[in-house]
This record gives sequence, structure tokens and C-alpha cells, in this order.
Amino acid sequence: MLNSLRIHFALTIAISVLLFACDTAKVGGSADCRKKPVEELTTILNKKLVNDFDFLYTKISIDVKDSKKSNSFKATVKMKPDSAFSGSIKVAGIMGAAYLVDQDSVGFTNRLKKCYQIEGYTFLKKMLGTEVTYEFLQALILGQPVAVNTIEQLYPVKDEQYYKVASHDKKAFQRLEAMELDPEEMEEVYIEYMLHCDNLKVAKIRIRSPLNGTDMMIDFEKRQDVQGVDFPQLTNIRIDTPIDSVFIKLDYNTPDLNEEKVIRLGIPDSYEKCQ
Repeated sequence: MLNSLRIHFALTIAISVLLFACDTAKVGGSADCRKKPVEELTTILNKKLVNDFDFLYTKISIDVKDSKKSNSFKATVKMKPDSAFSGSIKVAGIMGAAYLVDQDSVGFTNRLKKCYQIEGYTFLKKMLGTEVTYEFLQALILGQPVAVNTIEQLYPVKDEQYYKVASHDKKAFQRLEAMELDPEEMEEVYIEYMLHCDNLKVAKIRIRSPLNGTDMMIDFEKRQDVQGVDFPQLTNIRIDTPIDSVFIKLDYNTPDLNEEKVIRLGIPDSYEKCQ
């Protein structure tokens, strides 16, 4: 009888732990955000990286502002997904630059100074304070969940407005907020993904790099449907660093899909490397 009671007690504890684990592995819980398993949201986020088009062409109005200055310009984007994208940049209606971004480097020409520059991604990491790859930039432009395919496991985060999942568990974020991270944890990047409860589209992404003291918030404020494909329409980005805060606004025209254009960066022989 005693052994039977012990077995029954052990089974009860095991089932309770299992049920508790299943419950904590869900997000949502309000009237507008009914509970969903983290695994389901993980699948949804990864599916958003799959592109249902072969070529994209669009125009973007870009505003950049920090504490010292502000700039506005217009850029074109010609993109072959998972390959490269290029375009031109106009300032005050004057063609000022051209650029090319591929898997290995970022290149541009400055037509006013008649010079060019081709760099690896290291300089962007220094500029943004987090790891930057071609995949990162492409996902940012397309309004996709940046870096989600680099995360082994996503964890639930309680939120009243969004379905929210993160790259680390609750205790890790508590240590991050209190700045009580060990040296190894300081080198990690902490990411939170927020999805709209009604349509499961990506609403916001927050990326923090404690080693560099960088905090980036990407807010896909407006989105648009183009031939059944979800694209951003208005994106606001705020990058806080120990030195300053940078605000970037991306205002998109309606993209044209599957009308292929030439992707290249022409560098005249007379151009020298930019100093």
C-alpha cells in the first residue's frame, strides 16, 4: 500500500510539473490575445523569413536624426532575395550616391566627391552596436523578424498588448535589467519579438547588446499587403548608445514584385577610395 501511495504521489507531481511547464510555455492570455504555444509562434516567425517573390523594387523616403543633425533622402531598392540588393540615393532631388549590398560587403559611390568605398560588415557592427549580416539587413528592409533563425529557443514573455517571445528566459532578462550579467552573458545579444494579436504580423523587435550598451527598437508602425505578401509601409527605428540616440524613419512606396532589374554598382575609373 505504501509503495502504491508513493507511485501515485510521484505520478501526481510529474503530471503537475508537466502541466505547469505546458502552461508557462504559452504567451497571451487576455481577451484580445488568447493563449498560444511558444512553439506555434516560433514556427510563424521562421515562416516569415520565406520570401514568396523573386524580385523586389521599391522606393523609400528616409529620415535620420540624432542630437546634432538630421538628414532626409530618398533611396531606391532593387533586391533579389537571399542574394543582393542595390540602388541609388537622392538628396534634395540630386542623385548623390549609389550602393550595393551583397553577402560579403557593403559598397557605395559618392558622386559629389567622386569616390567609392567597399567594406565588410564590421563597420556596421561598430555603428549599430550589434552583429550585422546580409540576412539582418534584408530582414530589416522586408519587415521580417531579424536574426530569429539564429536563436535556438524562444521563451514566453508576459505582455498585455502583443504576443511576445524572447531569445532568453525571464531570469536572464532580469539580470540584464539589473546589469548583473557575467562576462559570458555580457557578450550575448538579447532580442524580443512582438506580434500583433489579431493578424500575427511582426509589430516590434527590440535588440539589446549589453557589451556595447546598445538598445535598438524596430517599430513596424504600418504594414501593407502587396499581391498577398506582407511588407512594411512605415518603420521607425531608435538606436540608443552610450554616446547618443539615433532615430531612423523608413517610409515605403508600394513595392513592385517580380519585375527584375539589374543589381550592380558601377565605379568610374576616375573615382578614388573615399577618405
